Amino acid sequence: MTVSALERLRNTRCLRRGSRVVWQPRGVHSRRRSRVLLAVLALALAVAGLAGCRTSPSVAAYVADGQITVDQLHAAMADRTAADPSVADYAKAHPTEFARFVLETLVDQRVYAAAARKYGVQISEDDVHRRLAELIAQQQTDAATVARSAAAQGVTQQDLMSQVRNIVIAEQVAATSGKSDPLSDDALRARYAEQRDQLAETQIGYIAVEDQATADAVLKQLTANPARYPAQAAAHPSSITLPELRPLPANQIPQQIADKVAAAKSGTGFTIADPQIGVLVVFVGQRVVPTFEQARAQLVADAESGLDQQGSKLVEAVRKDLHVSVNPRYGEYQGGRLQSPSGGAVKILAAATGSGTSGN
Repeated sequence: MTVSALERLRNTRCLRRGSRVVWQPRGVHSRRRSRVLLAVLALALAVAGLAGCRTSPSVAAYVADGQITVDQLHAAMADRTAADPSVADYAKAHPTEFARFVLETLVDQRVYAAAARKYGVQISEDDVHRRLAELIAQQQTDAATVARSAAAQGVTQQDLMSQVRNIVIAEQVAATSGKSDPLSDDALRARYAEQRDQLAETQIGYIAVEDQATADAVLKQLTANPARYPAQAAAHPSSITLPELRPLPANQIPQQIADKVAAAKSGTGFTIADPQIGVLVVFVGQRVVPTFEQARAQLVADAESGLDQQGSKLVEAVRKDLHVSVNPRYGEYQGGRLQSPSGGAVKILAAATGSGTSGN
């Protein structure tokens, strides 16, 4: 019984003083009967709500009015282990984590599909493949390496594509709900104008030498003739020495030297003593601001990242409206992720008996 229903029942009791019923004006009894009827109806609805609480042990998760049954989850897990031996090896070694991941994936498919319907977003396979190619290029790797790495973590190619599809949906949801398209040419050019200085790249070289005297001599020669950097680097080879000057954006310059690099003039440098490597000569070459076309790929990546973050917030609002609940035997469902069960004996018992879910 809810508190409100209990309070209504208390309010409908006859007002008594000792053992004698207190007289009430005409009409009070009929109003009292109405209040009693409303209270009974409220109580009936509360009981019906409890009876309808989503607690079936045969259901792995509820998403809105739909269900993902335990049998469906097991079938999805079997499909994945049959598709890739590496995925099967991961599932065997990490059965609990694998079950959670697959269940998360099945839930996410429904959540993101609902978000796409709500915002009128339609995603093609070409959209997904294009976005995957962009993400792979940003990681400076190749599709085969990504697929092998994913399989070793229990992620099939199909699941990888599903995750990328979710990214595309989130981005397009954000773009659809926004006032302007951040990926348009005008928006990218405006971003370029704002971030032009931040996009500048500085040529940097490292040469590790044995002592300070050698470091001072190398730096003096480089300052006099920066073109001799490759020759100086070849004369002091190591795992740290860079064979040529390398252009780096400000956000990729090591934090330990970022301030000194920013303060140094082009064609100069400085030295840093290190007990493990001796002395490091850091030479700062030319600073180059990329053109809009040269920076376009980075501008697009930054814009897409912003869209992904905005879209994810909108998708999470849809997830909340769907009232997702998960059988606690698979963990605690928080923020769209399944975590290890916690919270005491009651939840552990519920998970063991399959007698509850993470929400009604």
